[in-house]
Amino acid sequence: MAWPFESLQPLTWEAFATLITGLLAVGAALIIGLRQVALLATQHAVQKTQADQNLKLRELEIKIAVLDRRSACIENIRPIWTRWIQDGSLSYEDATLLLSHAQQAGLVFSRSIYEDLIHFSTRISQVKRHYERSQDASGRNDKEDRLKWLNRAFALEDEIRPKFEDILGRMQNEARVTDDADLRLT
Repeated sequence: MAWPFESLQPLTWEAFATLITGLLAVGAALIIGLRQVALLATQHAVQKTQADQNLKLRELEIKIAVLDRRSACIENIRPIWTRWIQDGSLSYEDATLLLSHAQQAGLVFSRSIYEDLIHFSTRISQVKRHYERSQDASGRNDKEDRLKWLNRAFALEDEIRPKFEDILGRMQNEARVTDDADLRLT
């Protein structure tokens, strides 16, 4: 039995050069491949960073939109509140607008503010009804009934005025932009 190496020819310079050239080509290809893998890893890291930044940007855009809606809600409610304070009563249109704005506030403010605004809208409507009943009694020349309804209206106004000031303050606090820009979306 003959060994496989016995039939080999002696190594010539040409064969040696071919072998070295092949090894160098494989080494170069390995180096290029490793650099491409490193480049792909860097590209992936850059893409991930860009995706994270895009997500943060979208979150900020949503927060700004919520802030704009909160500001608009406050701007819509404040004139109604001012008219009520100045005139002592609300028109039917203002009472309807107040309820509508309170319902819109439920979409952008916390649940407690929404519930308090709805409660306030209901109570302000009760004040309006008490005044109307007082006027009806005045038309009937029933002073006692008129005073009873006026006193109920005044007591209800005294009860709800500070509560509404508190609601507006809480609305402003939720709409306020702080240094950390942490807008609550609850």
